[in-house]
Amino acid sequence: MTRPEWQAAGEVDPRALGEARGQAQNAVHWLARLAHSYREPEPERRHVLLSFDAARRAFVTQPFADGVTVEVRLPALEMQFREGDRLVPHVLAVEGHSPAKVEAWVLVELLHRGIDRDRFSKTLPYDAQNLMTGDTVEYSPETCAKELDELAQWLGNAGAVLGQLGNAMSADGVTPGLVCWPEQFHVGMTIPVEPDGAVSDKALRVGLSAGDERYAEPYFFVAVQSRGEIETPHPGSVVTASRVVADKLTADDVVGMLRSAIATTRKRVSN
Repeated sequence: MTRPEWQAAGEVDPRALGEARGQAQNAVHWLARLAHSYREPEPERRHVLLSFDAARRAFVTQPFADGVTVEVRLPALEMQFREGDRLVPHVLAVEGHSPAKVEAWVLVELLHRGIDRDRFSKTLPYDAQNLMTGDTVEYSPETCAKELDELAQWLGNAGAVLGQLGNAMSADGVTPGLVCWPEQFHVGMTIPVEPDGAVSDKALRVGLSAGDERYAEPYFFVAVQSRGEIETPHPGSVVTASRVVADKLTADDVVGMLRSAIATTRKRVSN
């Protein structure tokens, strides 16, 4: 998997990406629904974790039903089934589709693959904010195309930063590859609180948030994760997109800040 290079962002104000974030996360929720419907439940909702291919800006389910996966790609918000390593011909661009129409498309694709449609449920295993439902609202990525492209660029930058950080911390037991937590719309990785695993019930989540009620913009962060639940990151462990733009930070700068935040957080948790 090719790791993307860091690209200067900020053509769109990072604090103006709320609509794009909402559209993208609602598309990603369909992947969580599929995983929750067809994968065996795992502690801490690990069965709905997605992989993130930063080079292709693609969120991908873990395999289910004999190797089927489904992905959503930014910035166009295209959804597509995969069989093994092969993308199938039918692509759904969600533009102008209501959630009810997306559900109908999903059910047809399941039918084409002989997957039991009765097992599919729209129920999510977590509470979702600003959830799009029914047939009275429609996805409209074209109305926020520039913002979605900017959000995709920040996610690509997360791949550049976290790939570099993961390589630097490989001796600490950090496994390669990026994970997406669809509930919070975080992309990142988990690392041990202590390299020797002495603190076994907690880990550190290091990644990029697409934005939330605390920071209405993408931000890099380090936070404590305990039994799958994420704590609020300390302000000193946050690097907002607007700060990256204003200070003209590079990937190396952000990696250095995250490494410092990891060290500080490890010391706090271990004491």
